[in-house]
Amino acid sequence: MRRKDGSEIWLDLVGRAIDRTTPPDLSKGVLWMAYDLTDIRQAYQQLREANAELEGFFANCMIGIVILRGGRRIHRVNQRLADILGDKPPEWYQGKCVSEFHVSQEKFEEFGRLFYNSLVLRDHSQVEFELRRVDGSPVWVSVSGKALDDATPPDLDKGVIWMVDDISTRKEAEEQLARIATTDSLTNVSTRQHFMELANRALAQHLRNSRPLTVCMLDIDHFKHINDTYGHGTGDRALAWFAETVSGELRATDIIGRFGGEEFCIVLPETDQDEAQQVAHRIRTAVTGGSSTTASPVPPITVSIGIALADTPASMEAVIQLADRALYAAKAKGRNRAEIDETMVRG
Repeated sequence: MRRKDGSEIWLDLVGRAIDRTTPPDLSKGVLWMAYDLTDIRQAYQQLREANAELEGFFANCMIGIVILRGGRRIHRVNQRLADILGDKPPEWYQGKCVSEFHVSQEKFEEFGRLFYNSLVLRDHSQVEFELRRVDGSPVWVSVSGKALDDATPPDLDKGVIWMVDDISTRKEAEEQLARIATTDSLTNVSTRQHFMELANRALAQHLRNSRPLTVCMLDIDHFKHINDTYGHGTGDRALAWFAETVSGELRATDIIGRFGGEEFCIVLPETDQDEAQQVAHRIRTAVTGGSSTTASPVPPITVSIGIALADTPASMEAVIQLADRALYAAKAKGRNRAEIDETMVRG
């Protein structure tokens, strides 16, 4: 209706005929009760607009959002999260347990342990975690969550909201940078610096467990002759082939690195000197035999090897020096052989 000043007013009207006959004579009067609903209508309108804004934010937010309720089941997800996890619409995820989107049950349980206390204590925490898309492929995400219940402590079954950001591209870039920093670009084995990090870890474990550990220094014989005769391109191919061939004779727990030029170093955990000699023999046989065939991509190659056994206690640098000394002995005795330095390193 309209007030005297021309402004509009919303009313809730309830009317009743005064005449009690059936049908009533309305000319005898009608009683109307009017309730002013203007403020309520305005409040409802503001609520609808606020809800529309929230829905717009939820639907169009560039960060994935998921709301969980009772038993870590999905109540709602926005379009961005649906895009992160696969090609299904947001409605498809409703009612599903989030365990379906972890790479394993163990990881699902680990996630719960990581976040339970922070949710209960209302501590803000953010972690990077690997999830599983609808098609089974992995995706790295950054996640942070908050309980929706205001009680202390909150009832997590009443709801938890999670913010999820896809960081797969950044993770791939970090892994690529890590590979560049730790892997020799020509031979695909560890750089000298990264090799020493891994070797010192292996030595620390050797000292804790009192188990044998052996170090081998390898040097391609007459490598300068290969470069001078066939060119540096062939020399590079020979280095790459050599590293691949040697790596093929090692276990997953063994460590190999390029020390520079044509010199390589190997750490053999859980390996005594007799076993190390057997490894050296396999390597020499594989290198010499593989490079001597007509199908070989490189000219004939031989390798000299120095072997040193780490004693307790020992530094990795000291063991490598002993292996290097044994390598020079192998070269002095004619090359294409393995020599052992049995000097015990102490202190």
